[in-house]
Amino acid sequence: GPAPDLFFAPPPFMSRFLCGLAQAAVMPLILSISTLQWLGVFIAFMVVNEKELTFWNTVGVLCGTYVSIKFGTLFLVVILKWLVIGRTKPGRYPLWGAYFFRWWFVQRLNALVHPSYLANSPIMRLYLRLMGAKLGSGVMIAHAEFGAADLVEVGAGASIGHKANIANAEVIGGQLLIGRVKIGRDAYIGNQSIVPIGCDIGNDARVEDMTALIEDTVVAPAEIWDGSPAKKIGMVDV
Repeated sequence: GPAPDLFFAPPPFMSRFLCGLAQAAVMPLILSISTLQWLGVFIAFMVVNEKELTFWNTVGVLCGTYVSIKFGTLFLVVILKWLVIGRTKPGRYPLWGAYFFRWWFVQRLNALVHPSYLANSPIMRLYLRLMGAKLGSGVMIAHAEFGAADLVEVGAGASIGHKANIANAEVIGGQLLIGRVKIGRDAYIGNQSIVPIGCDIGNDARVEDMTALIEDTVVAPAEIWDGSPAKKIGMVDV
């Protein structure tokens, strides 16, 4: 068929200017949280160095400081997320508008948690649940990316691979699109695969590594999908 029409009217200059101003205003906070994660340990070392502690006591204090900062950052990001955007609402929003700014801010805060550290651990489930995601028991999530974690539902026993992209928020043309994604019980989402807005992955289904689904794809229970663009290639032996 004919190529899709990708033309869109550029957002007004004032929208871009005001959004850029707001982004510049919050950058000191983002950079301060980022800097604290390594500067805090350095300051702690300067303090304990004057106390003449033993080597192992010094190591213990510094490790405790680092862990406290990392978990403190995690809970601070969760609190700021709910203050800034609350529960993310599906819809279409103008690029550089107020809602785009709030979504962008939350995405930058999420990066400060360094989710790769939490990969394949129960702490990843805890963090995503605190951010609003609906996760069943025993869900295994590696260093996946989420456009809007609180609009993702994952059934018990499902597995989401390394650098999988649950792309339920994306900028297309002059709009930010945000929607829901549902992943069924015991389903598998492969490494570096893409699951965009509106996808519904059935129970026991398998989306193979580096597979690119298109929007609103319904993968029926126990189906195997592969490729880019993805297509059904078989069935799982449940």
